[in-house]
Amino acid sequence: ASGQVWFDDILLEQADGRPAPPKIAAKMLAACPHIAFVRRASYGMAGMQSVMFAQRTGRGSSICVYDPARPDAGAKAIFTTTEGFIYDMSPSYDGKRLVFSYKKTTADPFHVWEIATDGSGLRQLTSGPYHDFSPVYYPDGRIIFSSTRVESYSLCQNYLACALYAIKPDGSDMRRIDWTTLCTTSPAILSDGSILCTRWEYQDKNIFAWGGLWTINPNGRQLKLYHGNTFRVPNIVCKAREIPGTKTVI
Repeated sequence: ASGQVWFDDILLEQADGRPAPPKIAAKMLAACPHIAFVRRASYGMAGMQSVMFAQRTGRGSSICVYDPARPDAGAKAIFTTTEGFIYDMSPSYDGKRLVFSYKKTTADPFHVWEIATDGSGLRQLTSGPYHDFSPVYYPDGRIIFSSTRVESYSLCQNYLACALYAIKPDGSDMRRIDWTTLCTTSPAILSDGSILCTRWEYQDKNIFAWGGLWTINPNGRQLKLYHGNTFRVPNIVCKAREIPGTKTVI
């Protein structure tokens, strides 16, 4: 019920800020696609996004799907863990699959998993003694994610370093595409095919201005600053996404 009210409020205020008549609101809800989200407690972790993944988490998470056209049905859980923890998740371009980072127990590292939006086809795509997290689909089917497979620490603190990797849809042909000496996280795909990401480094800035937005091609070429290298507040920008059909990033 609370989810229904929240979605209603968002939709009613989109047009001009005034409440929409009930019939119009119902049509607006029915036109929305299904919404997938992770239900869990807070991270239970501290620090900037680049290092949270390596800390011990809480227990219990669910992946839920909500159909705005059927608000009375509520959200349906398609995957639930009582002992593990889900870090983050992204949808496929056709909206039929979800790729997410998940650890089976609090003592395990995060790995990349995939599930269909109807709850079928759960499968693990990465393994090993590393944290694999923040996966996103690339248009050609590959999956881009951050990983501690670099087997190193950041230059100035005792945090695990991480870089961007790519795998084929079945988890094979893993390749490192980013060669940072610190952390590269939060990949997202822009409409031009480049990968938008948060990059922690200290080129031309002080120690407290950690993470700006950068872009890199999926073959590892053309690393470029996108935004925020000289900003001091906020000292990190992460989880940036391009609004579909625009050049605007939020």
